[in-house]
Amino acid sequence: MDILKIAAIAVAGYILGSINIAVIVSYLFFKDDIRDKGSHNAGSTNMARVYGFGAGILTFGGDIVKTILSMLLGRWLFGDIGFMIGGGACLIGHCWPVFFKFKGGKGVAVSAGIAFMYDWRAALVLIGLFLIICLITRFVSLGSLIAVTLFPAALAIIGGTEPIMYVLPIALVIIVWVKHIGNIKRLVKGEENKFSFGHSKK
Repeated sequence: MDILKIAAIAVAGYILGSINIAVIVSYLFFKDDIRDKGSHNAGSTNMARVYGFGAGILTFGGDIVKTILSMLLGRWLFGDIGFMIGGGACLIGHCWPVFFKFKGGKGVAVSAGIAFMYDWRAALVLIGLFLIICLITRFVSLGSLIAVTLFPAALAIIGGTEPIMYVLPIALVIIVWVKHIGNIKRLVKGEENKFSFGHSKK
């Protein structure tokens, strides 16, 4: 029975994660595929860069909602372990969605959703740090990487998180870094694009 619950959580979380909000919004409202525009990433940052702030916020909010649903379902079916499995499966589905040829986002919005589900205080601190870094450098990738990397440390500082619960935050850091390998290389070379709102169709 436990195995069936775990499998159900993993499958449901992955399917929810695979519902790529960026791709859907770009199809419905702009008759485009966001994966062919801007940085070619199916995430909220590229949506905001290509289609404007509203599209970015809509995408970000949708990614947060699907993350919350996945983790709540996991907790309902299998407690804290299910909570982590739901979040992890959603993240994997978001990054490698079965519905969109396994070409998805980089996991930052889902990571924010996971952070809020863990501890809203840690999430707010990390989002604040992310915004400060982005405002100063205009490198969204840099702000994302630093904020995500500090997630486990923020939980440790605030306290109250059981040791086993750090499995997902640590796995999250690894996945987000892997998805940002191209950004990291460009940052090192000084070739990373700085963020600006607009309607670029490149």
